Parts: sequence; structure tokens; C-alpha cells
Amino acid sequence: MKSQGLIKESEEVDLPELGISTKWSATALVHKGKIDLLVMKLVTTLKDGKTEESSEFEVLAVTKENRKHKIKSFESVIQIPQKIIAKVGGLPDGPGNVSYYYVELSGESVIAALKSVMTGTPYAGFLGIVVPGPKAKYDPTPNRTWRIVDATFDLRRGSTGEGLDIQAYQLDEDFHGYFSGAVPTKSSTGLDGVQVGPWFQAFVIEFKKSAE
Repeated sequence: MKSQGLIKESEEVDLPELGISTKWSATALVHKGKIDLLVMKLVTTLKDGKTEESSEFEVLAVTKENRKHKIKSFESVIQIPQKIIAKVGGLPDGPGNVSYYYVELSGESVIAALKSVMTGTPYAGFLGIVVPGPKAKYDPTPNRTWRIVDATFDLRRGSTGEGLDIQAYQLDEDFHGYFSGAVPTKSSTGLDGVQVGPWFQAFVIEFKKSAE
């Protein structure tokens, strides 16, 4: 992971005097045809031997070449579209799955979203800006009067503040009420918007390649 630039400063910790260590470790192996995807999580080992896994994760690819296994970066093995349209919602049988955000992702966000969906490892990594006006052309939600711009998906998004915890159905039911009470920001479109980083509706459920 160090060779792929996936280990961030201070993520791995070793405190032998306290009997605690945190290391990136393989927690799952997902088969995708001739390629295996290795799910890596930060695993903390406590003094009593118990372990705790982080919700944050990374993915490496394992290939077999000349009868030898090689570990490579995910994006060097998986074909990555320039842009995708992602359906963002909640986990099955949990809060946040009564409505959906539909967003366009690009760049590193595409890689992160594919890592989550292809390995079946959910992560609440969505952030975006809501702006008023016509809905996005790829959004199938009827009667929606707003859209998401500047969307990102990050496997290290972490926790977000309560002011960003807005679900799509809330904006559909009372757009002006939630829009006026949310965190204001300027979008790249030049329109005034509000930030959203929902707690239970930030998982990429499915995606398709953008037509643009």
C-alpha cells in the first residue's frame, strides 16, 4: 500500500507500551473473473487481543502472471470510466433508503465508487452541493426541483456535521425549508447552493457510465 501511495500520514500506529497497534490488513478477498480484489482496512489490535476494523477501506488488485501472484493498484487493472452516474442512498433495511440522490462523479471519486460497489463494501462517502432549478437529466425522480453539483465520493470522508445531514426526500417534500436552513456555499456553476453530506444516505448503490 505504501508503494501505491494509499497509506496516509499517521494512519498506522504502533504503541507497544500500551499494547495497541493499528495496521492496514486484508479483511476480504473478492473474486472478479481472473482478478481478485483485496479489501484492506485499518485493524486495531487492543491489549486484550480484541480487534476493531475501520469503516474506511482501500482496495488492491491481485493478478496471476507466470504462475506468480502480483499485487497492483485497483485502477491499473480495472477499466475506469472518466465519469459515472451514481445512485446514492442508504443501506438495505436501514434509514436513508426511501429516496435517492443521483449524481455525476469524475476523477478520484469514480475510482472510490467502483471500489465500493465492485467489492460490496459500503461506505458513506458522498458529499455534494444542492442548487435550485431543473433536476439533472439523468435523475428519474418525478417532480424534483433541484439537483446535485460538485459531487464527490471519498473512502476517507469520515463524519460530517449535523447541518449537512439532509436526505433527498426531505428536499423533495420541503425544498425551501431545508435549503434555507442548510449550510450555504457557492457552487462551481456560479449558483448559490447548500452543502449535503448525509449520515445514512451517502452510499453508492449502483452506477452507470456517464453519457457525456
